[in-house]
Amino acid sequence: ESHPLLNRAIQATYPPGSPFKLVTAAAGLETGQTRRSDSVVCTGAYKYGIRTFRCWKSEGHGTSNLLKSIVESCDVFFYQLGARLGVAELMAWTQRSGFGRKTGIDVAGEVGGNVPTPSWYDRHYGKRKWSRGVVLNLAIGQGELLVTPLQAACFTAGIVNGGPVYTPHLLKRIETYSGRVIGTARRTVAYELPYGRLTFDLLRDGMEGVVEAQRGTGQQARIPGIRVAGKTGTAQNPHGEDHAWFVSYAPADDPKIAVAVLVEHAGGGGANAAPIAGEVMMAYLGIEHVTPR
Repeated sequence: ESHPLLNRAIQATYPPGSPFKLVTAAAGLETGQTRRSDSVVCTGAYKYGIRTFRCWKSEGHGTSNLLKSIVESCDVFFYQLGARLGVAELMAWTQRSGFGRKTGIDVAGEVGGNVPTPSWYDRHYGKRKWSRGVVLNLAIGQGELLVTPLQAACFTAGIVNGGPVYTPHLLKRIETYSGRVIGTARRTVAYELPYGRLTFDLLRDGMEGVVEAQRGTGQQARIPGIRVAGKTGTAQNPHGEDHAWFVSYAPADDPKIAVAVLVEHAGGGGANAAPIAGEVMMAYLGIEHVTPR
């Protein structure tokens, strides 16, 4: 209420939470640090050095491969993958995935977020005075990593497109009072996600499973008759209740729209952000008289 002119879509930054696991998965696949068939045993916690990192599911996910770990959002799988990648590698792939830069939307005041590279940690904490264990938090979208909701939506669109991420526009065209068109928004590729076909296939399969699979965390975004793909997230917030995230697209088999929902201080993304995304997608697709799960 005290910041009525803050455009949260492009000016507010948040830890991305579990939607960032899609970047970690892509980095692992592209560097050979993991394969689609690789699995770990999640008991609900992972010990790294003297610290124990907890999974959101206290009893654990059991044996979990990469696809299952996206669908059910297993933290332990991504802790271990992050540890193998390291901060420098993971953050390099984060930058290649479009984070840490402005999307270029034609609205003033956009910010680029924060990608904490090793040099960033050196500047803020002193050289070699930070723990390599920070990568475990980064791997699940926590810590000093910050993104805007629009960046999350653009990244999701890039997964759908198989690489190309287009510059988003609010402006469509400029007309004179008489209706003569004197300018239009240019359709330009801002950047491309540098992933191979098998990586895109895995990410899309995982996102569809998040909504449509029996144990998926985003079932409340389901739309009867339409297959939806997405990724839930619950981002820890040092200033209060967790933020709820959900990135998504639909229809999964013929995508028309990508949506990123961020609900401040709302708790779990599956319960609080996914239903909103479902309503947005239904409105865009012209589906009426149906309530998302």
